[in-house]
This record gives sequence, structure tokens and C-alpha cells, in this order.
Amino acid sequence: LILLDTRMDDVHSGFYRHGTAARMRRHIAPGDWQRAFKFAVCRNPYDRLYSGWQFARLKVRLPVPFDYFVRHLRTYRGYFLDWHCVMPQLQHLRIDGRVAVDHVCRFEQLDEDFAVIARRLERPE
Repeated sequence: LILLDTRMDDVHSGFYRHGTAARMRRHIAPGDWQRAFKFAVCRNPYDRLYSGWQFARLKVRLPVPFDYFVRHLRTYRGYFLDWHCVMPQLQHLRIDGRVAVDHVCRFEQLDEDFAVIARRLERPE
């Protein structure tokens, strides 16, 4: 059961695609949250940074080379860049300082990790 929440940070977070565990928990009934098998997919930090640069180039129209982007990342102030490139992925997974997911997948080994999830959910691979 997803609860309605009008908090702008939830709306802005892209809840359905990139929400933190804390933001998602605000949308799910407490009993459902406790019973649910929660997992997240984390990326290699360098791949994540490169993806952020690609997004900045194509969507935000920030026409700088990758090395310049990396050297000057702290000078760019923007919700997306902070969220995608600067905020540690572990911060996305914590609630009150504790990791709130049952399994963390690595993007680089997604097939293997999804097999773990399929077994946990008793679903065919």
C-alpha cells in the first residue's frame, strides 16, 4: 500500500526510480515495509560519475569534457549532480544510520544478484 505524501523532496526525488530508503519508507505502510524484501542496486562510483557527466552534457547542456567535469564537480550546484554524483550511495540505503535494505546488488554483476533476489522471492529465474 503506497501512502500519499505531498512533501516536495519526495516529489523531486523521483521516488519511483531514485528514491532513498527513507523516502520510500514514508510511502509504504509500516507493516508492509517490515514484511517486504527490500533491495537496491548500486553502481561503481566511477561509472556513476561518468553517467552523471553524460546526463549533464545531454540533458543539462553542460558542454565540458569529462576530466574538467570531475575536477570542478564541487563548483556545480544542482540537485541532480548532488544526488547522482556526490551523495554517497550508502546514504541512499540508510534510515537512522542503519542500512535498511535486505540485499544490495552491484550493477556490474546484475545477473548474478538478480538470481539471488529471484531465489529469495521464490520466483523462477
